[in-house]
Amino acid sequence: MSNGVETKEIWKIDSERVLKTIEAIELELGAAKDLCLDTLEEEGTAILIIDMIKGFAKEGCLSSNRVNGLIPRISELLSSSKKINKVFLYDSHPQDAIEFQSYPVHAVCGTEESQIVDELSQYIDKNSVIIHKNSTNAMMTQELRDYLTKHLEIDNYIIIGDCTDICILQCALGLKSYFNELNISKKVIVPYRYVDTYDLDVNHHEAELMNLFALYNMKINGIELYKGITF
Repeated sequence: MSNGVETKEIWKIDSERVLKTIEAIELELGAAKDLCLDTLEEEGTAILIIDMIKGFAKEGCLSSNRVNGLIPRISELLSSSKKINKVFLYDSHPQDAIEFQSYPVHAVCGTEESQIVDELSQYIDKNSVIIHKNSTNAMMTQELRDYLTKHLEIDNYIIIGDCTDICILQCALGLKSYFNELNISKKVIVPYRYVDTYDLDVNHHEAELMNLFALYNMKINGIELYKGITF
């Protein structure tokens, strides 16, 4: 009791109601369609490839088989969309990065961990943009904001990579909020067969649940969700 008003325990939830909510979200996300890439103008579309580096897919304390599993799918997409603008954004931290107070040391600048995986680096060409970031949120980089300002002709931003509930979520919401603030209509698109997150256990980081809630969070905030991409 507080001031005569009954209060509920903050983290005591109605498990049955929560399970029904999860089932409803699963059905809603499962009904998503595929995005046909041919319906988007190439010059007006950019693919943001986030954190597909060796330190998250191949080696190091934060590497994940789930992230590694994205590589063939993303490679096929990039090989089929050579004329679409490509922006590679990925961690490249100084040794004294403040982020290491929250996460284990990873992707230090100049190490193998901070390199784009070999299978995808072949798609970097003279027209590609590479942006290094020192936080989980790519929208905090001046380089990405400069890119957005310089390329107002781009109307569609497709975000792929990892991790769904951290870097993908923050970039997608940040990008959408950025354009909303400027009152500019742009599409922020996440095809969820092209994003994933790492898995630990039910007590720390259960990947399927993290994916589910992150995707739903994006959906209710105006991000366009698709199951996959056809080309």
